[in-house]
Formats: sequence, structure tokens, C-alpha cells
Amino acid sequence: MSSFFAHPFRIFFMSAACFAILACLGLIFKPGLFIMFHQFIFLQSFMGAAFAGFLLTALPLWCEIKSSLKPLSISLFVLLCCAFLIECFWGFGYFLMSVFWCVLFCKACFWLIKSKNTKNISLVLVLCGIFVLTLLKNLDFKLNLDYTYIHLCVLATLVVSFRVSLVLGNDALQSLSNPNLSFLPNAVLKNISCFLLFALILAILWDKNANLNAFLAFGVGFSLLSRLSSWHYSVFFRTHYTLILYLLFLALSLVYVGLGFVYLLDLSYLGFATHALNLLVLLGFILFIFNTVSLKHTQNQIFIFSLGTRLSFVALFLAALLRGILAYLVLYFASFSWLNFELFYIILPAFCVCFSFAYFIFYYFSIYKNNAFKGDED
Repeated sequence: MSSFFAHPFRIFFMSAACFAILACLGLIFKPGLFIMFHQFIFLQSFMGAAFAGFLLTALPLWCEIKSSLKPLSISLFVLLCCAFLIECFWGFGYFLMSVFWCVLFCKACFWLIKSKNTKNISLVLVLCGIFVLTLLKNLDFKLNLDYTYIHLCVLATLVVSFRVSLVLGNDALQSLSNPNLSFLPNAVLKNISCFLLFALILAILWDKNANLNAFLAFGVGFSLLSRLSSWHYSVFFRTHYTLILYLLFLALSLVYVGLGFVYLLDLSYLGFATHALNLLVLLGFILFIFNTVSLKHTQNQIFIFSLGTRLSFVALFLAALLRGILAYLVLYFASFSWLNFELFYIILPAFCVCFSFAYFIFYYFSIYKNNAFKGDED
């Protein structure tokens, strides 16, 4: 287990998967009692573990940090577990989670300043935003914090996925054996979509004008759709991991366009649409990053997603379809007594998410255990 803390993505990705499974099992067996705790686990414990695992892997490489990460990863892991237990028994875990985000934010600032790295300032700003929202939640401010937090996490995944897409796009082009080809996603469109999403976050935080939210959501959706043109080459559709990434970007675009219609037409669909955003896009991107980082940073691993991994993305799509669309239709046609709303709304989506992250634990635990971190040989 020592190597799990020395290379933090291992312990934190495994922890995030365990939190996701626990949150879903709680919904299946105790949905009435578990709903608020489920929210804490997904928005704080799961997201905290996911971002800690990625940042403690990427930032030391980008900033050329050579010191041991074990003390920091152990400290953050203890904070994460203590926050979970305190929220479970006493209900004030947001305080410890605000400490967790503050430590992660300060450490990231220290590394970037020390290495004079200005390329990744957007990550630090997103971390600062997550810390502030968690602190406001702890202080019980009367703002629309939960929806805002979800969109801020989406913003964080957009920032991270730009770097990931750069690496994977060039990996796919290597299969053509042409050294003159390189892939560079459109950074201007990325900045436009991130700026519009940040504006949407501010608008949702105070929740003043649904029409403003609608047009900002349309702006985010259509700006993301415009970014897809960078991927419209046959090599990216023939390569399984770039195809999955393309479909995730497409889903993200369509969900935000759909959110625009929800706000504009004042539909009673916001909760369903936001869960679709969570399941299809946010969890999908995070699972994609888990697999990418795990394969890229583990020795003796070929960068190929297994069949089970690909089925995991299908399961998340089904979960979003069940929770975001079919459950709404069942509720709309509630007069038909044979339709079981809870089955579509809670049970089946929860089982789909459980499968996705249980498979991740099953597949990667032995890989982590039996293979060294790529870089230990240097």
C-alpha cells in the first residue's frame, strides 16, 4: 500500500470509485434517509478524491517536483476520510472538506509559483472557486450552491480535458506513422467555452434570471459544439479512446443546449437535466481521466481501454438515459400504475454507476499492485 500513497492517483482514484459505489448502494437500500448524504459523497468525497488524484499526479510533473508526495497524500486522504465519517455521524463534514480544498489549493499555488509556471493558472482558479463554494456551504449561505458546484466541477474537467485531448490526439496520429502530423485543439474556442461557463456559474449562483441562464447555457453548448470540428478526421473515429472522448464532448454540448431550453421554457425538468449532466458527462469525463492516467503512468501497460472499460461508459450512458429522460417520462405518465418511477429514477441508474466504478476497482487494483509507476525507473 506504500506505493499507493507515494503515487497518489492510485489511492485517490480507488477511493473515489469506492465513494461512488457507496453513494449508489445507499440510494438503492435507503433512498429516503440517504439522499442528502448521497449528495455530500458525490459532490465532496468523490470529487475531492478525483481531483486530488489527478492534481497530485499532473502538477508535480508539470512543475518538476522531485520531493516525496507521500506525506501530502496521506494527510489529504485522512482529511477526506474524516470528513466522510463526520458527515455520516454528526453532519458537519463540509468544514473538513473546506480544509481539504484549501490545502490542495495552497499546495498547487506553491508548486506553480516555485516553478514559475503560468500555463496552469486556470486550474488554481478553479480550485479556489471549489474551496470558496465549499466554505460557503459550511457557513450555510443562502445561495444556489449545489447547482453552482456541479457546473464548477464541469469547468474543472473542461480545463483538464484540454490537456488530455492534446496528448491523446497526438497518440492517435502516431498510428499513421507520419512525423509531420500533430494535433492541437483550438485553444481560443476552449477559452470562450470556459469563459461562458464561468459566466453561467455566476448567474446560477445568485439564480436571478432564468432567461440569462438559458442564453448562457446555449452559449456554452454551442461553443462546445464548435470545438468538435477539431476531431472530424477519420483517424480519431477509428481510434477507440479518441472516439469515446469525442462522444463525451458531444454529450456535454448537447446537455448544455438542453439546459438552455429547460431554463428558457421554464420546464420542471432542471433536476433531471442536471443529473444527466452529472452521470453522462461529469462521471464520464472523470472515469475517462481515471483510465487515461492509470494506463499512462503505470509501467508495462499498453494504452488500450479494455472491453469492460468501454462497457462502463455504456453503463453511464444508460444511467443518464434512465435518470435524466425515462424517469421524467414515467413521472409524466404517472397515471399508469404499472410504471415504477423509483426503478428508473434511482435503482437502475445506481446499479449502472456501481458497475462502472466496481469494474474500475476490479481491473486496476491488481495492475497498481503488480506494476511500478512509470518514471520510477528513471
